[in-house]
Amino acid sequence: AEERDHFLLRATRRRRRHRHRHGHGHGSRLHLRHLLLLVCTSHASHFELGIAGLRAGLHVLMEKPMTTDPEEALGLAAAAAAAERDQGLAFLINNTANYRAQSRAAAALVRERRRVGRVQHVQCCMHSALLWLFDDPSNEGWTRSTGRMSGNGFGWGQLSHLLAFVFHVGGLCPTHAFAHTTLSERSGADLSVAAVITCSNGASIALSGSAAVPGNAHEAAGGQLGKYVSARFFGDEGMAVYEGYDQQPDSGRLQLSRRAGGLDADDEAALASAASFAFENYDQAGTGPESLCSFVDACLGREHYVGAGAEVGLAVVRAIDAMYRSARSGRLETCAPGEGAGIVGGEVLG
Repeated sequence: AEERDHFLLRATRRRRRHRHRHGHGHGSRLHLRHLLLLVCTSHASHFELGIAGLRAGLHVLMEKPMTTDPEEALGLAAAAAAAERDQGLAFLINNTANYRAQSRAAAALVRERRRVGRVQHVQCCMHSALLWLFDDPSNEGWTRSTGRMSGNGFGWGQLSHLLAFVFHVGGLCPTHAFAHTTLSERSGADLSVAAVITCSNGASIALSGSAAVPGNAHEAAGGQLGKYVSARFFGDEGMAVYEGYDQQPDSGRLQLSRRAGGLDADDEAALASAASFAFENYDQAGTGPESLCSFVDACLGREHYVGAGAEVGLAVVRAIDAMYRSARSGRLETCAPGEGAGIVGGEVLG
């Protein structure tokens, strides 16, 4: 804690000097190290570090999930909104899938242009070869609950990706969850999850997640197909589908069908930009994932895409926490109440 406080004190002083010399909202690559904080620590530490970074006047890129406690998530979302409003600071969640061209196209069709009408139901799943991670008790950060966590395993580790995508694309806000989990006898972590989530607009989400696919999801060799991801959005005017294997770009693409038939030029352009399948971006080459590039643009005062901001992060935390509580209680659980739960993410900010 003492080392962290010294770092944040130095960062605050540098931020003030930078603003004095260059003005608010302007920067250069030379000064980026004085302006930003990347949080890629244990889940339970995200709140403390995120709040401290914002108070120090730093742009923050937070590894997913935003936190693992709804009250902390609500506090962090409120702090992020205030920091953006008062200081022009960016707060992004590193749900890398949400910043992909395919996700942007899906969000444009479903949430922004409402080409499926009002979303009434979502069927989604994520199936991964990750037993080596969640079934091994030595991987404590992924298997053991710490702090105020309601559970730990595939839910926080993987479904936080899937639900961030669903909430971002669909513009949905979770209200209740009913879930069942299959726990590892070795690590105690959840290996498989089945859940139904209801949303504030009356929509339902049917979710399936499992780490029990044989193999290793991060290895392309040996016939591995990677993680299978599917999200189907059913509305009162049509359906949008995005599904495939994340290491097989030709395994899927974004699709749109409308009850009235026919697609317009903007539909066709969106579908053309999402003609292959990609989800998480953990490629170590090049300039990094799209989420990081967007964050750098935000730090430099440039136009940037918010694929997962604090409001999407808050929705994910509320949903997964309710799922863990439901799996334990055997009852329908309410997603933690509080203000600021509306989903707005994805806007382009100047």
